[in-house]
Amino acid sequence: MVLQVIPQISISGGQPAILLPLLFVLFVSAVKDIFEDSKRHKSDSQENNSKTELFNKTSGKFEEARWKDI
Repeated sequence: MVLQVIPQISISGGQPAILLPLLFVLFVSAVKDIFEDSKRHKSDSQENNSKTELFNKTSGKFEEARWKDI
């Protein structure tokens, strides 16, 4: 896009003709990344809050704990 602005080397007369398609692709990519990140955040939150059994050395028993606390 930057090279299209230079009239001496541009076939578009110095007009950035590629600007709109480039912005469209970047916008779609950003929206897709935001959607995937929000799904990953939700999945990580569910996994971190799931319960598991943790062995306590002092009492010699298994205790329930959340993954985020381990």
